[in-house]
Amino acid sequence: MASAADILVLGEVHGQQETWRIVLGLMPRLTALGYGALAIEIPCDQRTGLLDWAHGRTETPPPRFLKPAGEFRDGVGSVELLACVRQVRSAPQPWDILCFDKATDEPYETWTGRDATMARNLLAQRREHVPDRKILAVCGNMHSRIVPPTKHFLDLWPSFAFNLSRSEPSLRVATVNLIFRSGTFINGTEQPFLPPASPLTTDAEVRPDHEMGHTAEWHFPHASPVTYLL
Repeated sequence: MASAADILVLGEVHGQQETWRIVLGLMPRLTALGYGALAIEIPCDQRTGLLDWAHGRTETPPPRFLKPAGEFRDGVGSVELLACVRQVRSAPQPWDILCFDKATDEPYETWTGRDATMARNLLAQRREHVPDRKILAVCGNMHSRIVPPTKHFLDLWPSFAFNLSRSEPSLRVATVNLIFRSGTFINGTEQPFLPPASPLTTDAEVRPDHEMGHTAEWHFPHASPVTYLL
């Protein structure tokens, strides 16, 4: 799937650590397939600050990672994501970092309006920074659907991933929904993952996605909640 795609999108439930371990585990093989950028759901105007932090030019990461402890936490701006960014940038064949969420000072949009903005941001950064490299993107799994849903969350369509393929029809976009069968995540509060009915037969298992609109599902046995700087 990764070999055939120009942009591979991992859809996650925000607030668990394992997504960033998966990214780092895949990186050597994806590099060999022509991938050269990690795109993350961080405001586009915080990209420079994130790169400055990753390279030690500043001591403090951008505001997305510094919410006071009492504020709502959606699981995106985690210590684990920061660690992943730093490792991606210091790898033997480092990848670029792209940040595609709407800018911090942009007004609130509808869900679908935000998804369209995120797609435009990613495509613009691709053209500017990595026009000849494939991209691994990570976002929430409602944004990562590539085909119209049949019964779940119809009001959240069209999605970020669909807008990518619609805006640039020549780009091949594949999406994978990461599913964790146990453990917890932090999105506002710490919450448990509810396991699907059918058991895993191996430590990790790829299955077709018949309901949520992804190219495939990737099932894992367990997830751990993220941690925060503040």
